[in-house]
This record gives sequence, C-alpha cells and structure tokens, in this order.
Amino acid sequence: MTPTGRDFQRADKAEILPGRSTEADIRRQFGDPLEVKRFTTPQGVEGGGNVEGSPFEVAGVEGNYALLIYVFSENVNAAAWRGSREYYQRTAVFLFWDGVLIDYNISSSFPEDSTAFEAARLQDIEKGKSIEAQVVSLLGQPSGVAIYPAVRDPGARLLHYGHGVVRVGLFISDQTLTSRTADVLIGPDGRTVDYRYQSTDQSPKGDRPQ
Repeated sequence: MTPTGRDFQRADKAEILPGRSTEADIRRQFGDPLEVKRFTTPQGVEGGGNVEGSPFEVAGVEGNYALLIYVFSENVNAAAWRGSREYYQRTAVFLFWDGVLIDYNISSSFPEDSTAFEAARLQDIEKGKSIEAQVVSLLGQPSGVAIYPAVRDPGARLLHYGHGVVRVGLFISDQTLTSRTADVLIGPDGRTVDYRYQSTDQSPKGDRPQ
C-alpha cells in the first residue's frame, strides 16, 4: 500500500494568521491541496444567521467560502517495519471567507509534530475565568484556531485540539481511526466561555463514540 497524498510539514504557527492570511499565503507554505471545495452562502443573512444557536457553531454570514484539504498517510508497510500496527498521518484543513482565513486545523500523529494532548486536563479549565494563555499551559499549543464567522460571535476565538491514530488489523482493509478532539471557546473578553470534547473510533462498520 502506497502513501496517501503528498507529504507536507506543519508550518510555523506564526505564519498562519486567522483574519489575515490568504489562500495564496497558505498555498505558498503548504503547496497545492489534495482537495478544494468552494461554496457561496445566500445573501440576506448579513450579521449572522445563528444568533440563537450554539456559540461553537458558524455565524452563517453571506459570502464566498473556500476549503483547502491536505492529507498525508505513510505507507502501512512502514508501520510494519517498525513492528507496529499504527501508522502515522497528517491532515490540514483551511477555511477562507471572502479570501481571508477564518478557520484552520492541522493534526498529526508523526512523532516530530504530534498534536496529542491530555484530555484529562480539560477539567482544570475554569469557565468564565481561564484565559487563553492558561488553556495553552494546560493543553499545549492548539492544532488550529477559528474566528468569526467560523464561530458565532465576533471577537471570539475557538481553539482546536485534535489527534488521531490509525490502526491496521490482520488485513490492510481492516482499519480503525481513533480520534480525540477538543474545542475551547475564548470569548471577546479573553476568558473561556466553554469547551467540548469528543472521542470516536471510526471503522468500516461505522462510528463508535466513546
């Protein structure tokens, strides 16, 4: 089984700037994506269409959106050579609104840039009190960040944490992806509003949330 996608390295986070970086900026750093999706929201929802919804969700403002998707997985045989049933992968997604980056998430299980985090430390985050620097001290640097309108409220920041491990069974076709994701919402005042966490095992037979 050959590697999936073209290899890419996680760029310096200082060069990925929500609210400033453009699609051209990201392409210069990461190259051409594996997949690009473009769509336009209808007019008439300026100011947000999710005023009463969850603050974690998108605002739903009108505009032109572009999603760049990058994926790289090593050869399964490389894992076997290490004597492991787990093989490494790296993914990145970037969402643009009218040409400007509003959301990104880069996750990796490669040792040199792993995005693993300690989910148990989420309970140490104090809603309404913990500031972003304290969240980072607990969980490490986020794997991505979303801003309005990728989140409901202007001025809010959503910190993404994510990590996945692919395991192969007795046959190459028998694969399971175990993923751990967390989102920490930082309000316009710089303090944590809320957080959410999900653990999921994905296999050809379907998802098994934990």
